[in-house]
Amino acid sequence: MLKQSKYNIVTEYEGYSLLYNTKTGSFASVSDVSHEAIINALNDPNGEVEDRIKTGLLEGGFICPAELDEFEEIKAFSLQRLNNKSELHLTLFPTEACNFRCPYCFIYNKRGISMKSEVYNSILQLIKKHATSDHLVHISWFGGEPTLEKVNIIKFCHAVNKLVEENNLRPVIYDMVTNGYLMSSDNFQEYYNVGIRHFQITLDGYDEDHDTTRCLRDGTGTFKVIWENMISLKELKGDFEVY
Repeated sequence: MLKQSKYNIVTEYEGYSLLYNTKTGSFASVSDVSHEAIINALNDPNGEVEDRIKTGLLEGGFICPAELDEFEEIKAFSLQRLNNKSELHLTLFPTEACNFRCPYCFIYNKRGISMKSEVYNSILQLIKKHATSDHLVHISWFGGEPTLEKVNIIKFCHAVNKLVEENNLRPVIYDMVTNGYLMSSDNFQEYYNVGIRHFQITLDGYDEDHDTTRCLRDGTGTFKVIWENMISLKELKGDFEVY
């Protein structure tokens, strides 16, 4: 027996049904032709449902076994991460400031403060205290807009890498979520050189849509600069990922 996931969000946009499951992160775009079949399958997954539709909905977590307690599964996953003694995953906010003024943002009109040197030092001590040769240390840079604090990020990564080398620890995994506006190839190379190899650059669609919601403080659009930056990264050599 099957049931619809309680974590589904279904909406319509320009002739398509959009399905998103907040538990699995799965997303599906369904044309009008298949809309009714999909909705029927969600509402009655034990009824007459095409195999391909049922398989897709199961794989995405949009429907699931009736006996599955989704909340308990989420809780168990959270506890597993909390009690994981083999990984130290830190999400660092080097600054709450941002060079954008996106209308939906909850950060930019707040305090706008940046992380102080004593906080960086405390994080170093935390890593030194808890990390062992078996630990995986994972540092995620977030914001605000982290690239506004490039100097401090580079300096801190150098310090962490030195700590890793001196204590024979596993190489640190770094990633960064950025709006990409300041991610020129030269700046990118500096981040790459200290070990940041995974980047998520945010776009709100193509240029016209993007520039409506992701603009500078004076209202100027940002798509062109971000896109040119990303194109320039394609010319660089190295093992890195940009999402």
